[in-house]
Amino acid sequence: MTAPEYEQLVMAVLAKQIEAEWPHGEPRIFHNRKYKGRSGHESQIDIAAELDLAGVRVLIVVECKKYNRRIDNGEVREFADRLRDIAAHKGIMVTTVGFQEGAQMVAEAAGIALVLTPPTDAGSWKVLLPSLLPALLLADATHTANAAELRSSATAQWLRRKVEITSPQHGSSVPERLRIQGTTSFGRSAPWVIVHPRGQPECWVQPPTDVDSSGSWSGDIYIGRTGNADVGKEFDILAVINPRTSLATGQVLKGWPKAQEASRVIRVRRK
Repeated sequence: MTAPEYEQLVMAVLAKQIEAEWPHGEPRIFHNRKYKGRSGHESQIDIAAELDLAGVRVLIVVECKKYNRRIDNGEVREFADRLRDIAAHKGIMVTTVGFQEGAQMVAEAAGIALVLTPPTDAGSWKVLLPSLLPALLLADATHTANAAELRSSATAQWLRRKVEITSPQHGSSVPERLRIQGTTSFGRSAPWVIVHPRGQPECWVQPPTDVDSSGSWSGDIYIGRTGNADVGKEFDILAVINPRTSLATGQVLKGWPKAQEASRVIRVRRK
């Protein structure tokens, strides 16, 4: 089976899954569809599914990997970058063999679902990591007549993550030290913030944050080294709730920590 044939197989299985679980949704499913991103670059997507949910278009993007090896974290990061660029609401990575542990950690942090569909089992759709659907982008709220009603609806509540970073904004320029803020629905459990220099293997655990009774949290974090060495460089920021292993300020990790819940990854540039 060739790679294009594998994509057709995955598209057929995905269409069957959506039809079974969303019988009146009337999804629009495309193969090799192009989407222009915020960067101005046009990305060709293996499989795209467009659904109407609460009056808003939801874009699900599927990346197919017909490999004889497990997917590594670099490939998942690249997929996450494309999802962010074209403002997709959900990413699904489908492969024939499986995923390395580091790839699963990156996918969990980025809200990407991982699925195993061996070409020898035509009807298989084994979800290895379901992940949550990231929050709808406010730009897509223009597709509904009442954006305020959407944001307060039960559907919108379900779509939101249980921990979010609200400041700094994705794509912003930030100083060496800044105040990070966010929201959580985990009561008084304060998130840990992790900073990852782009292109480097290490992730740095930041000082503890504080959370109030309303679920708002904040803390001081560091972006890069003191001085001008990291000016102009990009950093990814992640907030996690209830990590599976103990974390400490200044701890250096080899990847994102596994946790009960994680925010979307926010990318910033040091100024």
